[in-house]
Amino acid sequence: MSKQLRLFFSLCFVCTLLACLVVRVASESEAMVNLRPAVDDTAVVTKGSVTCTFSYSVVGGSSEEWFMELIEDSGVYRCHIQRPEKASYLYFLRFEATLSGVSLGNVEVWDNSASLLQEEAFVVDRSGGVVSQASGWSGTIHQIILDSA
Repeated sequence: MSKQLRLFFSLCFVCTLLACLVVRVASESEAMVNLRPAVDDTAVVTKGSVTCTFSYSVVGGSSEEWFMELIEDSGVYRCHIQRPEKASYLYFLRFEATLSGVSLGNVEVWDNSASLLQEEAFVVDRSGGVVSQASGWSGTIHQIILDSA
């Protein structure tokens, strides 16, 4: 086998290994989550030592696909939980989103009408890195964003 052909195959092998590594890292820090009515469930995504956890209980007609991702940019982590396509038709009986491994900073919860909910609609426990619903909350969510401090 010629030296050039061996070099070509070696480069192909290295590129394949790098592609597998990129796919593995992406799969750990993002996930599609199937929210099912009448099922208490929890979804988790991790990036390094930081974890985002989403626990919920919903009611409604049928299941929905939601997207979770945990990204890091210059030492700031963001957990983004959302219904990617359109407004959710599920009604949340409860939710809890946790960002652990870092201090919790900014929190945003958006409803189905693309309105940012006021902080009276949810409870933030900064020491535990947790956001959850408050009493009297409407039960609709389109997205939740948790940023590290």
